[in-house]
Amino acid sequence: MTNTSNKRKSISKKTRFEVFKRDKFSCQFCGEEAPKVVLEIDHILPVSKGGDNSLVNLVTACFNCNRGKGAKKLNDSSEVSKQKKSLDDLQERANQMKMLAEWRRELKKLDDMFCKECLKIINDYSGLDYELANFGKNNLLKLRKKYKDSEIFEVCQISITQYYNFPDDKEEQSDQWNKAFNYIPKILSVRKKSADNPNLKKIFYCRAILRNKSNYINESYVLEFIKDLVDEGYDMEDLINTSIKCYNWKDFERTFID
Repeated sequence: MTNTSNKRKSISKKTRFEVFKRDKFSCQFCGEEAPKVVLEIDHILPVSKGGDNSLVNLVTACFNCNRGKGAKKLNDSSEVSKQKKSLDDLQERANQMKMLAEWRRELKKLDDMFCKECLKIINDYSGLDYELANFGKNNLLKLRKKYKDSEIFEVCQISITQYYNFPDDKEEQSDQWNKAFNYIPKILSVRKKSADNPNLKKIFYCRAILRNKSNYINESYVLEFIKDLVDEGYDMEDLINTSIKCYNWKDFERTFID
């Protein structure tokens, strides 16, 4: 009587694609990537040993690794060899190129959705209907390599709220909108540094107080001035209280220079 439980079932194209995507189109044995090599789907637990076609039991392997490995587990070289039907090399390369193209299209869709969400946050607050040039989109996508999407969305809101003051002049509207957009990476960087150095957050808070009290300040200079005071031994809480009591930035500066 035939044991039907261990019969090999064909792996659907959809399942193959999902496994390739998960493994980033690279052989999990030698690391070679498509389209340099032909990739196949292998069973971690062989079908002959009861393995099935579930995603957790499937792994990406190149043609050579799959043929040389035989019917064995990834961590068990002692199991008996198995045979698999050979693939036509050229056809398989063409199939995998199509899969790679589809994968890239899916990634691009996610990138486009991310950029649209950032733009929506900024435009919703400002009431403007601006579009992003490719340069702006690329800058946003670079941030995704360093920060979480949720962090970037939050900072988009923070930046436009802080730097856009609803001017009537269209040129000023554009200038403030662009300033808010360009400050997104700066704010993200400051937040990261502040998380690593809690005292830095208070320094920026002190500068913000002085900025709000002054018509214009050189923000970089003010930041370094406060840092120098801290390095000289001034207590950060005292500096914050002084910035609150002072009339403006110049008044604060004179307090420590005179």
